[in-house]
Amino acid sequence: MFLSNLARFAPNSNVKTISMSSERIRDSRIFDKPLRFFSIDGGHTRALTFNDLEIANEFLTDEGMCCLDDIMNPSWTGVISGLFEFTRIWDNLVPFALMPNKLFLCRPSYQRKRRQQFKATFHRGLLKADSELGSSVIDVYGDCWTALGFR
Repeated sequence: MFLSNLARFAPNSNVKTISMSSERIRDSRIFDKPLRFFSIDGGHTRALTFNDLEIANEFLTDEGMCCLDDIMNPSWTGVISGLFEFTRIWDNLVPFALMPNKLFLCRPSYQRKRRQQFKATFHRGLLKADSELGSSVIDVYGDCWTALGFR
């Protein structure tokens, strides 16, 4: 489904998908250049989520963003635990938007810009602006993917 949506909505994108344990990523130096987008949807423990956020923090460009999956899933409380541990130690990746089960993070210097971009793109799905999440202010969205043509 991801590859189908990618071909449909971003046919000329330079996308590299990697399927491996994130514990091996740092050892293999798999990224040959900084990343603009990093999706975390793997291990659901506090330790693995923390590890994955540290990798995103290390490899994302200044204007990059990260998507953390299963953030509010009651079966995977390790994800939010890993997020809170990460934000307690690091302050250079901050949440800016929450969509059903997905949290988006970026560099603090881009937080305002990213919130504006998401509001412009996903305005039909905005449920609540200026919500608290830890020490960050985020915007909360409902399910708006189908309205944009995504499956």
